[in-house]
Amino acid sequence: MAGGHNPREYKKERFRQRFLHKLQYFNERYNANLCIGCGRCIIACPNAVNVLEVINKLKEVQVDA
Repeated sequence: MAGGHNPREYKKERFRQRFLHKLQYFNERYNANLCIGCGRCIIACPNAVNVLEVINKLKEVQVDA
């Protein structure tokens, strides 16, 4: 953001927001997928985070309701 301001103090909060925006919030609001599966973010990620691996791991998690 301009001026170096960051609305989310912790790295884990920024990471969570990035994923939820691409995979949930945008779809809920506009009924369209923001992620098209091109893999560009995997190549460009400075921390070598593979979005597909994260999504697949999340699918394996059992949430108690």
